[in-house]
Amino acid sequence: MTLYSLDSLELKFHCEEWLGVGKKDKDWIDLPAQINDQLVVTYVSYEIDVTTTDSSGSGTDANVFCILFGENGDSNTLKLKKSETYTNKFESGHTDVFKFNKILDLGVLYKLRIWHDDALFNASWHLKEVVVKQNSKLFCFPVNKWLSSTKDDKQVMREVACSNMHQHISSAESTEYEVVITTVDKRDAGIHGNVFLILCCGKNRSQSLQINNVQNREKFFSRGSTNKFNLKAKNFAKIDSIYLGHEPLRNSTSRANSSWFCYDVKVINKLNGDKFSFLINKPLQPTTSVEQASYFKCTDVKDGTFNQKLVPTKYEVNVYTGDVFGAGTDANVSLTLCGSNGTTNKQKLAKSLLFTNKFEQGQRDLFSWEYLDLGKLHKAIVAMDHSGAGAAWFFNKIEVVNLCTKEKTTFPYSKWLDKSVNEKQTALELFARY
Repeated sequence: MTLYSLDSLELKFHCEEWLGVGKKDKDWIDLPAQINDQLVVTYVSYEIDVTTTDSSGSGTDANVFCILFGENGDSNTLKLKKSETYTNKFESGHTDVFKFNKILDLGVLYKLRIWHDDALFNASWHLKEVVVKQNSKLFCFPVNKWLSSTKDDKQVMREVACSNMHQHISSAESTEYEVVITTVDKRDAGIHGNVFLILCCGKNRSQSLQINNVQNREKFFSRGSTNKFNLKAKNFAKIDSIYLGHEPLRNSTSRANSSWFCYDVKVINKLNGDKFSFLINKPLQPTTSVEQASYFKCTDVKDGTFNQKLVPTKYEVNVYTGDVFGAGTDANVSLTLCGSNGTTNKQKLAKSLLFTNKFEQGQRDLFSWEYLDLGKLHKAIVAMDHSGAGAAWFFNKIEVVNLCTKEKTTFPYSKWLDKSVNEKQTALELFARY
């Protein structure tokens, strides 16, 4: 498969593997992109060590799954199926080892999501910790909680932040930066020469980073253009200022060596996602000397994923069924919440905290969730499987309350959800009202 980006960049994805039941039992596969026959990211092996506490009844016979989250994306769902250390896995006091030999390199890991299917009689599980190994790197995820529908806070899924994440980030001597440069949309604002950039953190500076105007026959820094570049430099905790300049063209006309009207520069540390913005909005004269480059201070900073407060957050999920005849449903309903910090699993709304028979006419059902802070919620995905005799469902809205901040987010609907009524939908996206 070949994709073309909006700036005509060609991305190739090679598979040559079977997908589907009976063919390695996989219906999906992660493929690395290739640019000019070079892999953008490579496959690596991960070892996942899962330790169950040694307290009485702490083991589980349920099926366990997890997702690893890193700077380059997530692993998709991994089933912890065959332990390398024990035939009977997830028993009290045991550390089970699981190996996955072909996963795209996730980079620095920052979050783990782990859960079980609550199947069989002995499903409750008291998990101590998970340690993920990738070559010589260790990523630690302490849990020390029950994953249980009957014990503690009745959560069968846990999200855990990596306890030693910042150790991996700060130890990196260099990193790749994405640099986004915008030229003003005015006559003669663009240039034909090369650009150079120096990153500064206090008194520390990077080397002069050269950006050639022509790469793979593509020209940059034209009037009104926004150009992106990947540059490798020293890993700074922050970038408080930059030096920016452009070189004159040799043996060229005075017009070709005119000033460059740059609007702004954005620098994103791809190791931790921190974004530093620099407003330029002035013409820059060409220079042959780095010392004569223009100096600009940082005008805005946005923390990336690794500097967000990844704290466990309780959410109160209220589901309101409409007060019209036949509004209730016996179907299975699931919900996915999408926020600025991430997205939840597709989670079944299994046990209402208020009613045994949930989703009845005129009823409010309450569910309790815990995730690492999802940030500002903006979308909810509601789905039903149309099972049972009375599957058609008329629901009014979903209200989600962040119990840490008390912020309430409402997702209104007030329609039928059914494959044979109204819009013939059994799944839909709802957008937030605050």
